[in-house]
Amino acid sequence: MMRMNRLFGSKRDVVTDEAPSARSLTDLGSPEVDPWLEEVETALITPALLESAGMLGFFEVWRRACRSRGRALPSRADIDILELGTYIGELSLLEVIEGGADFRYRVLSEGAAKLLGTDYTGKLLSETARDAERLARLAQRYRRVVETRVPWFSRTPAMPEMPVAYTTRLVLPLSEDGSEVSMIFVARKSGPPRRRPERN
Repeated sequence: MMRMNRLFGSKRDVVTDEAPSARSLTDLGSPEVDPWLEEVETALITPALLESAGMLGFFEVWRRACRSRGRALPSRADIDILELGTYIGELSLLEVIEGGADFRYRVLSEGAAKLLGTDYTGKLLSETARDAERLARLAQRYRRVVETRVPWFSRTPAMPEMPVAYTTRLVLPLSEDGSEVSMIFVARKSGPPRRRPERN
């Protein structure tokens, strides 16, 4: 319950106008593939891609929040926590610092904390124990969402020490004023189990 409160805080009344659809950017991957076959970085987010990755329901909750507020970007309080029961353990919330100069983990998902072996809640992204290349790639991905205000999907190889082969993320922008991205909502799923070399 504490983690849910950190994610959502208190609810407030919403309006019921249509919001503009999120625009698509150039596809940098191949989304119409099995979710664990290849690396993908893309803003071309299709239902088939999200369904194959087990994230379609999460995306639809975000879209409904957009429509309920009558704007392109919902706020954290616009998200209906009751609709996210099956995703709660895989959701992280990051605060945007100085327009994307850094990001602070308001909440790191339970699933990510378990895989990483540590909980980064409260820490800046720049303070986390990741190698420089991986850290730069995460920051670039999050900054892209801040700058474009468009959701982003990625599927990348997991760190070698992890027991899974790939990590999939759906990164969604949130805004308190409906314009500037102030927070980033991240759903993360990992799998399949990493294949270890067979011993003779």
